[in-house]
Amino acid sequence: MSLSYTVAVRNARAQALTNLIDASATAGSITIYTGTAPDGVGAITNQIALIVIPLSKPCVASITNGVINLAAITEQMVTVTGKAGWARIKNGDGVAIADLTIGLNGSGADIELPTLDLIQGAYIRITAGQITEA
Repeated sequence: MSLSYTVAVRNARAQALTNLIDASATAGSITIYTGTAPDGVGAITNQIALIVIPLSKPCVASITNGVINLAAITEQMVTVTGKAGWARIKNGDGVAIADLTIGLNGSGADIELPTLDLIQGAYIRITAGQITEA
């Protein structure tokens, strides 16, 4: 049996997530890695960080109907060439909060990119970001 939550509960859960991302003195981030995500938001093993994208602080612009609309995100430069495999949201202290799938535009992945092949020196711009609380 799956649970269905009221909008108030979904909004509270979404706010709890943003509170975790913003828990540090500095802003949280999204890091894009090569390879496969570790199980259960586990420890990084042989995955390589391709780019770290700082989030705004606070990270949220609004929460509506259980959907977190992220605040503006500044474009960042890819620091290592490689194939994007997955991403991780961390708080400002580097503590892992959640892992995200990455795929090509239209794939339905958590993060969609026009190419998975990231080139050092290229810029990544996130034009809009939403996290939906189930």
